Order: sequence, then C-alpha cells, then structure tokens
Amino acid sequence: MAKIPGNYQYNALYHGNPVQRSWHRAKINLIEQVAPPIPGSRVLDAACGSGIISYFLHKMGATVLGVDINKDAIGFAKGQFGNDGLEFICQSIFDLRDTMFDFIYCLEAIEHFSEKDLVRLLIHLKGLIKPGGRLFVTTPNYASAWPLIEWCLDTLRLVPKLKDEQHLSKLTPKKLSALLKRCGWHLIEIGTFNGMAPFVSPISPRLSNILYRRELKNRKRLGRNLIYAIAEPTEEQP
Repeated sequence: MAKIPGNYQYNALYHGNPVQRSWHRAKINLIEQVAPPIPGSRVLDAACGSGIISYFLHKMGATVLGVDINKDAIGFAKGQFGNDGLEFICQSIFDLRDTMFDFIYCLEAIEHFSEKDLVRLLIHLKGLIKPGGRLFVTTPNYASAWPLIEWCLDTLRLVPKLKDEQHLSKLTPKKLSALLKRCGWHLIEIGTFNGMAPFVSPISPRLSNILYRRELKNRKRLGRNLIYAIAEPTEEQP
C-alpha cells in the first residue's frame, strides 16, 4: 500500500489543482455552516492527517487534539500548526482513552477502515464523547459518481491507490445511517456535498461558488460525491 505523504491534505488545500483546492475548502466551509465547534469546547480531530481541519477548528475557538497514526503527518502538523490549545499526537485512535470531548470530527477517514474495524471505531468514539456532544463525519458516497472518480484517480495515478487499498469500506448514506445507529449513535442530520462545484472551478471559480452555495442550500439531497453526517451518542449500548 502506498504511503500517504505527511503534508498531503495541506498541499491539496493550498497548492493543489483547482479541483483539489475547491474539494478540500468545501469541507471547512461545511463545518462552519452546519457543525461549528462552540468556542472553548474540547475537540478531537480523529485521523487528522496534516492538521488543516484541526487548525481551522482551533481558529473557531476550540481547544483541539489532532490524532493520527501517520508519524510524518503528525510531524508536519506540529511544525506547521502546533501551538497553545492545538496539540497533535501520533498514535492509534484506539489507544486514546481516559479523556472526553465535546465534539469529534472525522473527515474522509472512516472509509480507510474495514467494516469490522469501522464498527469498532464508531463504538470507541462514542466512549470518548461527553453526553450531549456531537460527531461529525464525512466519507465518499458510493451511491454517486464517486466510483467513477475513484477509478479515474487510480487509473491516472493522481493519488495513492484508493480502491481496495486506501478505501476499504464503501459507504452510502443509507449504509452510514445504519452503521451509526448500530454503534449507538442518534443521527441528527445526513446529507451530501461536493457535487459538480469542485469540477467547475478550473473553468469558472465564480460559477463554482454559485454551484457550491446551491449544493449547500440543498445539502440533504443524497446524490453528491461526499456524505456528511452529524450524530450524538445515545444511552443505548451497541
């Protein structure tokens, strides 16, 4: 399996092609619109990669812990973003215990787990969140054009190979909803984003922004390329 560079997400957001920049920026904009952390809250960025989401959550006023198993990513994040109120540690998320968070964010990470390990992950994250806290996740939508996009990315070797190497769980809104319920989470909202908007950006950034705003307004439609879900823990044991 090809190793993901430590600065991968950072470069995609700031130095990537227009589609990459738009794709990654949309995730930050979505958080600002539908799932911002409360200032002063304690937040976990699970599988934080190069730290860009952790950094923006911290800029929104949260105290943030970013966790990732990729030591190169954590090294990059510490050097680029680490400061008071924004900490990064290199370890498996399953080794994180005895601490509780108001919000947990996990962006484009759950697809990297097998279904068995994904169930284990979602149950484990429930044990890390305070009562009334919220989980925000995003993942590719295999009930959209995503399988074709993934095939193109793999065929053209534009990213480390995704199918069956990086991406082990192929989720749809229906399947993700069922998994969250199975693992003891109450689904508050589910929707999709990053439809056509990122792919128009090389031709017309203005049109891309218009499409993005329309997609955000109608985000509960389920056919776009990334799924997002907001959930809270239930009292039921999975």
